[in-house]
Amino acid sequence: MQHHTPYTIHHTQVHPKDYNDSKYDRGHLVPAADFMHQLNAYQATFSMANICPQSPVLNKSFWAKFESWIRYYLLHQTSSGGEGGG
Repeated sequence: MQHHTPYTIHHTQVHPKDYNDSKYDRGHLVPAADFMHQLNAYQATFSMANICPQSPVLNKSFWAKFESWIRYYLLHQTSSGGEGGG
């Protein structure tokens, strides 16, 4: 097993600038919009630990619509007494 020092970890982890001039978007694993009610949690969603490379077409169309649909569905299921455990 390879031993990693702070130097090797720092130089091998991803940074926001790694996406500059890239063909990929920084896709959120956990959507930022789900945490708009709390500033610290919202800002934490922009950590590179919550980012994965995503095709711009997927990120800005299907994925954005999917996140909105899930948010809408959960809001209405939990507030109307339906399934969803709210």
